[in-house]
Amino acid sequence: MFSLANGAIGLYLHVLSFALPLWTVIHHPELTWVVGLLVALNALLTATFQVPASAGITSIRAASRRLVAGAVCLAMSYLFFLSGWSASPAVLVLALGVFLVAHTAGEVLYSAGTMELLFRLAPARQQGQYGAFYGVSNGVMSSAAPAVLGAAIALGAGWGWWGLAAATVLLALLIRAVSQRPEADSVGESPARP
Repeated sequence: MFSLANGAIGLYLHVLSFALPLWTVIHHPELTWVVGLLVALNALLTATFQVPASAGITSIRAASRRLVAGAVCLAMSYLFFLSGWSASPAVLVLALGVFLVAHTAGEVLYSAGTMELLFRLAPARQQGQYGAFYGVSNGVMSSAAPAVLGAAIALGAGWGWWGLAAATVLLALLIRAVSQRPEADSVGESPARP
């Protein structure tokens, strides 16, 4: 359950590289230069803050809280795409900066919680199996990302982005609930489902 829900949330990994360029070309082609800058800033911020974001996670409960906080930030970043952004280019660039901060914070917090849960929930003798299933589920969702994100951009009135934002938070809450089951606390004794 954890791996499948995480794979679905993992669509966020393709927002900067696929959804944002497509959205910019469609709605604001004069600002395509900003996309490369945002991707570079995201990489720099992620490299800077990933280790501090992972610090202090000492339990399944702490990891799941970090994961949910990251999912909420990601959901808020999706709501950027709801606006028609008919404002001036300067205002749009500022809004893109806010979007980048929310998206990067979500990415850093979510991945910190996810990686911790991946290793804490897997029984010691099945780390490889759990890690492999985790990777496969992420791969499957990565292949679906262009279609899902393209549909979110194409749907009128922003329904696709509302749906992605809601699904991201709900799936993170599902992961939290699954990870805090009593059997998840006794890792290695009672196998939890990936």
